[in-house]
Amino acid sequence: MSAFWDNNDDKIGFTYDENIDKKLWKTMKGKLCNIETLSIDDNTEHYIVEYCDYKTLYENDLPIYNKILENEYLRLHELMKAVGGKIIKLKTDAVIVEGKHNKIKLDNEIGGYKHRIVKCDVKGLSDRAIDQSYQVETSLNWNIIEEQKDFTVQMPVGSCVVTSLAGYGKSHLIKQQPEFLREDTISLGFTNVSCDNLADENVNVQTLNSYFGIDFTTGKGSEKKLKNLKNIKCIIITEAFMTPSYLMGYLAMIKETFPHIKFICEGDPEQIRPVKEEHINWLEKQLFHKLCDGNMVKLLYNKRNNETKNYYKILAGKPLDESKFCDRPPQRLNICKTNKMRVTINNKMMDKSGYYIAKNKTNNKSQDMWLSVDTPIMCVKHNKDLNLKNGKMYKLSSIQKDTIKVDVNTFTDDGFAEHFVVAFAVTNHKVQGITIRESYNIYEWDKMTKRERYTAYSRTADAEFVQIVRSYKANEILWESLCSFFRLNYCIYKWWSKDCHHFYIGHTSDYDKRKREHLKTCSDVKHKNHHNKLYKYMREYGNWKMEILEHFYAPDKRAAEIKEQYYIDELVPSLNMVAAISY
Repeated sequence: MSAFWDNNDDKIGFTYDENIDKKLWKTMKGKLCNIETLSIDDNTEHYIVEYCDYKTLYENDLPIYNKILENEYLRLHELMKAVGGKIIKLKTDAVIVEGKHNKIKLDNEIGGYKHRIVKCDVKGLSDRAIDQSYQVETSLNWNIIEEQKDFTVQMPVGSCVVTSLAGYGKSHLIKQQPEFLREDTISLGFTNVSCDNLADENVNVQTLNSYFGIDFTTGKGSEKKLKNLKNIKCIIITEAFMTPSYLMGYLAMIKETFPHIKFICEGDPEQIRPVKEEHINWLEKQLFHKLCDGNMVKLLYNKRNNETKNYYKILAGKPLDESKFCDRPPQRLNICKTNKMRVTINNKMMDKSGYYIAKNKTNNKSQDMWLSVDTPIMCVKHNKDLNLKNGKMYKLSSIQKDTIKVDVNTFTDDGFAEHFVVAFAVTNHKVQGITIRESYNIYEWDKMTKRERYTAYSRTADAEFVQIVRSYKANEILWESLCSFFRLNYCIYKWWSKDCHHFYIGHTSDYDKRKREHLKTCSDVKHKNHHNKLYKYMREYGNWKMEILEHFYAPDKRAAEIKEQYYIDELVPSLNMVAAISY
């Protein structure tokens, strides 16, 4: 790193700031840095620098520190000679061997030898061929601990991530850990569906946002919740690879603040990643590596179905056998990529003689509904007071005029349409983390990415349940009427110039009017905002354009501000001076 700037012929700066000042760059010298490239298109590369401080050992500490290491190495050598068996890996304070070890005197006191094997319940499981071809994509130096042929796993003492393909028993292994049922353990996930997958009658699993009171627009959480972590010894994170960056950063802050807390994460790195963060592979990030103390437990056996070979075909982009494709009609549950297909299948499956509820503008996922008590429904709006969880499936209890009962809650027609949608069909992201034990179809296969295909296909508990339907067409007339109803009344825009790398993000309900306002403010020296950063750069550089990034529907200005803040957090514009949210 010390020579990086002086040999920087390409004039590399940070991702969002070209040709950063040399003095500022030189403050990076001697620090722990990780440089990687981010390809923007075929002709452009940006460079990302990840930076973190580390504590320096003072000169008078070194002899003591070296002596400690020397003693550890001597004991490790003695243990290696005594343990027997095939040595798989040497760590600074442990030896990992395959098979049985020689009898060594164990001691639970500090400084004594310790041995631990975690046994999984394998009752009723048929033998599976070991999955030797599954390779974890990472260039970081992970300490990988593999599942044995008898389904046992020797869990590490510190934090770790449990990873595998779908159906290999990640959640089951987590539930076998002694930490799972302890009162000083909290279990968390990003989505309600992932939380339900890990929860049982004795353990309540909450979303990360809910437990820590995190506002996704600001990334700030509850100070009270943070202070309470001093009494927590373990945090379990389910479906870790779905976790967006603002939450993973929050967990890293907790790790730094409370180093006594053990993190046990689990997830499938091949499934769908965070929305609009599909480029993030947490196994390649130092932040996640540190969170897990560099330990990875890798499960090798598919315990859900016999479809592993098809998993590999999908992930490799190879075609499946033609027997997996058919033209059978929609089932009670169907998976698709787009909302256009979702509303088409729902409309097809609903019994039009049922109780009618009109679509509701407060819920932009809604459509006209015809209900009976066996109609599958999904909550799309979290409501803590009513104990409703976004993404969770519910059952109708009774239906009367303007009185719809769901579990213990009663809704008017409008209230029901605000909180629920019919769920004969759902999109990929809504099924991640669940196991489907009934027949279901997958639609829009050719539109899906490899991860989306794998996620949809790997939900099945049996190969006979899943079929891929290619010929079904979305109802364009129905979709156009919904788009007209939910008029795209806002847009996100970006002011940028090809002559500089600075840019600005905003939102508006009237593009032309807002553009005129910007240009007037830029030229009017008497305007109170004339000296804002955006207008200063617009006057300094030429070739500025106001580009629309997305048209969208929002029921009110607050919802539009939240959308803008999401873009600000994602793109990190250099010319926005205040947050988009009005408090």
